[in-house]
Amino acid sequence: MTVTDTLPAPTTIPAQPQIHFPSGLVGYPAAQRFVLETADGGVFELRGVSEDDPDFIVVAPSAFFPDYAPVIDDETVERLALRSEEDALVLLVVTLRDNPADASANTLAPLVINARTYDAAQVVLTGQPFSLRQPLLAS
Repeated sequence: MTVTDTLPAPTTIPAQPQIHFPSGLVGYPAAQRFVLETADGGVFELRGVSEDDPDFIVVAPSAFFPDYAPVIDDETVERLALRSEEDALVLLVVTLRDNPADASANTLAPLVINARTYDAAQVVLTGQPFSLRQPLLAS
C-alpha cells in the first residue's frame, strides 16, 4: 500500500485518541500506549500514557514533505487491519536539536496508525530512499 497525504484534517482526529503500539517503538519496546495531542501546522505531541514512557514531537508528512509517499509492506497492512489508504495515519518522529534549524524527521521509520482502531506500528521502510535524519526545514 502506498501512503500519500492520508492524514485527515485535524477536526477529524478525536480529542486525544489513545494510540496502541503492541510492539512499542524502536528503542522503547515497553512504551506501548500514547495520547496524540494536536498542535498547529501539522505538528503533534505523542505523549506516553505512563509516567515512564517517553514523549515525542511528530509531524504530518504533508506539512513538511509533500512528496513523501512510503510503501507500507503487506505484513504491516494486515497486522494493522488497514482496509484502504484512508485508514492509515502516517506521522514522522522529529528530533529536536539545540539549533531549531537543525531539527530532523525520521522518514525511514514512520509511525503508521489505523485511523479506525488506533492500533499502530513503527515501520522501518526497506529498499526505499528515505532518511533517519531528513532536515525538517528547507535550507
